[in-house]
Amino acid sequence: MRLALALVLVSTQTFAASPALPGRVIADPRASQQVTADQAGKLEAPSGGFPSPGERLRAGQIVAWLRPAIPAPERRDLDAQLATATRDVTLGELQVKRFNANATDAFDGQLALPSLQILGDYRSARERRAQLVGALEDRVALTAPRGGTVLASRARQARNVVGGQTVFELVDAGGLAVEVLSPLADVTSARRYDRAVPVDGDTPSALQLVAQSFDPELRVQRLLFAVQGDSRLQPGEPVRVVATHP
Repeated sequence: MRLALALVLVSTQTFAASPALPGRVIADPRASQQVTADQAGKLEAPSGGFPSPGERLRAGQIVAWLRPAIPAPERRDLDAQLATATRDVTLGELQVKRFNANATDAFDGQLALPSLQILGDYRSARERRAQLVGALEDRVALTAPRGGTVLASRARQARNVVGGQTVFELVDAGGLAVEVLSPLADVTSARRYDRAVPVDGDTPSALQLVAQSFDPELRVQRLLFAVQGDSRLQPGEPVRVVATHP
């Protein structure tokens, strides 16, 4: 009887349940994306408005328009060039009508020399005007590089941004992780932890340990678990990280 009791006590001590570790859901750093402005300008919303955090995006989806900023001296110069080009187009139209030339005629040897010159000048003026209008009014599309979910948005209508500024933070579909900061010494067996349990007791999510390091400033172990499969966890949500098997 004493031997049996001793065996039971040893078994209980050896296979004691691992303590739950407090964790926080974050975007998996390996699956994060950023949409940035490649130049200074002003933001404009697409037809459906700016996407909000939690919204799913498809690859290549337009999330914002950027109207490039043009310095005042350069804009004045472009405005002057546009006025000149517009005047040349107007004069060209009068010349085309005067010589009964067709603005869509192809350049061939059957056209008289004056008509060739008039058509050439007219078409050049139209192209120059179109280029100047584009330089002053064209917008640049900001798109999602890959399909994913919006984590954070700094987009506002008419907001000014600088080149390189992050406008949206995204995460790949299913790209969530759980971060644990633990002062426990027994994290050498961290691979035993394989479930994230929401504090409200909702359905647990499967985890897989992907990184482990020591933070010398906080003097804690930093563990990173990738969330496996479909999950209802949300970034910023607190969870308990537990081991299914001791």
